[in-house]
Amino acid sequence: MSIIYESRSHAIRSCLFHVQNDVGVGRDEEDYHKALIMCFRQNEIPFVSKQPHPLMLFGEEAHRLFPDFSVWQSITLELKAVPRRLGAPEFVQLFDYLKCRGDSLGLLVNMGLDRVFIDRVVRHPEQTRLTESWRYWSGQIDGKSREIGLAVRDVLREIFRQHETGYGTEVVSKLIHFGLRWGIAANFGKSHAEITGMRRR
Repeated sequence: MSIIYESRSHAIRSCLFHVQNDVGVGRDEEDYHKALIMCFRQNEIPFVSKQPHPLMLFGEEAHRLFPDFSVWQSITLELKAVPRRLGAPEFVQLFDYLKCRGDSLGLLVNMGLDRVFIDRVVRHPEQTRLTESWRYWSGQIDGKSREIGLAVRDVLREIFRQHETGYGTEVVSKLIHFGLRWGIAANFGKSHAEITGMRRR
């Protein structure tokens, strides 16, 4: 079975090892980022650094994602420098970037330990679908509660229509919040607390 982008991955790995040898261990992520830019340029590896990827909803920009690197416009590379093994939050972040870019291969890299750790993540887009069930609402919700519920439903439908599935909870929450344009204003005074639901325009 062939490895996706094998030669390109090898070239990126060589740069990562070269950078850690030159920069050393225990440095900030930004130090490794700058050094990797230099290494890519010296080796004529095409890349884009921290290119904004807007996520649209209702014709407006709802959120932006900034992957560390797009290499050859086909591989997403996310760089970390933390003194621990990377966990679920970092992998979810990489999947968010793969989803927004439509890339098949992501490299999650940690330069913060005694050696370079590289996780290859292959994304296989799947057929998505939306199912709805309103049986718990039937005869139970009316008036203002129903209006709010229908507004939330419409936003969720639009998010699925434009983005389908595949984003992590944080990104989906930002899309929902943007779609609803609702917020809460809270004023905690000396003897009185006031909480007001607000709708942004």
